[in-house]
Amino acid sequence: PAVTADYRDNVVDPKRGSFHTLSLDVAGPYLGSEASFLKSRLETKWFFELPLQTTLALAGRIGLAGPYGDSESLPSSERFYAGGSATIRGYPQDKVGPLDSNGNPLGGNALMIGNVEWRFPIWRWLGGATFLDTGVVAPSLSSLNLSSFKTGVGGGLRIMTPVGPIRFDAGYALNPIPGSDRWQLYLAIGQAF
Repeated sequence: PAVTADYRDNVVDPKRGSFHTLSLDVAGPYLGSEASFLKSRLETKWFFELPLQTTLALAGRIGLAGPYGDSESLPSSERFYAGGSATIRGYPQDKVGPLDSNGNPLGGNALMIGNVEWRFPIWRWLGGATFLDTGVVAPSLSSLNLSSFKTGVGGGLRIMTPVGPIRFDAGYALNPIPGSDRWQLYLAIGQAF
């Protein structure tokens, strides 16, 4: 089941309002699954219209998951991942959190992400944004700690189109992952959150 409350003035490019969702996933043999697990996610987004047609956007995400019964671990497709254009900019896609010996993401059973973004017009259909993203993916709830949080800062351009903004962001990792560049570039459609 999932519960969602959407109070945004515009789904594609909100200027004011909020969006909230809470979900719970349950899997087990009685539902036809080979793995047994519980997975919950809470997400909230707030948008505040400021002077000079600017917008302050805030977002927070928390996710917890774990196996039960005969299952010893969560399937990799059900784990949480972070890093990239829609979660923590400044880091490669899905690379925030546990990695294997080859540097591939393993995902985790606990997720916390916070985002702050200031959006502003530049000229007609061209806008800009500055942002700060922070978060962590951990193997379990008990292993979440402040020293594991990864933070990225940066800015970008927004080209407004009838289907939503085309977004170009440059993110800088304040505490980089070994072997990864501190700067990451992203091209995407729609706002980051």
